[in-house]
Amino acid sequence: MPSLESVKFTEENGNVSQVLTPNNGDASTSTFVDSTPIQDESFSKNLPICESDASFPSVTLKQERLHCIYREYDAVVKNFIEGVYVTPGAESPLVWFGLLVVRTGIFYGGLFRFTITIPEEFPDTNEIPIVQFEESLFHPLINPKNNCVDLNRFFPSGWQRDRNHIYQVITATQGIFFRCQCEPSQAANPEASILLKENRSKFVQLAHNAVRRSRTQIYALPSSDDQNAIRLFYFLGWKFFNER
Repeated sequence: MPSLESVKFTEENGNVSQVLTPNNGDASTSTFVDSTPIQDESFSKNLPICESDASFPSVTLKQERLHCIYREYDAVVKNFIEGVYVTPGAESPLVWFGLLVVRTGIFYGGLFRFTITIPEEFPDTNEIPIVQFEESLFHPLINPKNNCVDLNRFFPSGWQRDRNHIYQVITATQGIFFRCQCEPSQAANPEASILLKENRSKFVQLAHNAVRRSRTQIYALPSSDDQNAIRLFYFLGWKFFNER
């Protein structure tokens, strides 16, 4: 598969924007994604905590929370993690759109779109952001009813603004495709956990089916109408189009 190039993140006057850097490889068959890369595990544990500044009494609580969200995104952008792309929505900063390219493990080769929904009271809440995949995935740590990742196991004490960051949510989401095993009693999908434990070859077959579906469906329009929802296009000759 051709490599997916990144976009450059800029922030000016409080507005977040992106500049696409398309793939410059083989013009006959190349792929690019409208998204922004997130970053690797060089992530600093000493990220500044979002706090109010008494010198700016006119800043509203809503503005403060919005500033915290953009600081979280800025931290995501500055620390590269290979194979994951994410961008805030155009309609709401509380909804981010992402693409996960699985490069190892049972789900190797999968192209899975997902959304991150941030609680309205973030970061002053113990609610964990919600990660939901666009398509159904048979996985022990993904709820089969809503396609949401079980993040409670990674944040057992809930969200803590002085310790947790959205970067960690993204890293945890990527990690479930590297380490699928968990006890059925602790699984979001006990059936998937049991199958993986008792009939691994069958589970692998279902995972490979999901990978094949993802590589076909990824060129379809995303489920969201948000203009920042991730869309993949490809070039055929010198014409590119969105396969529908």
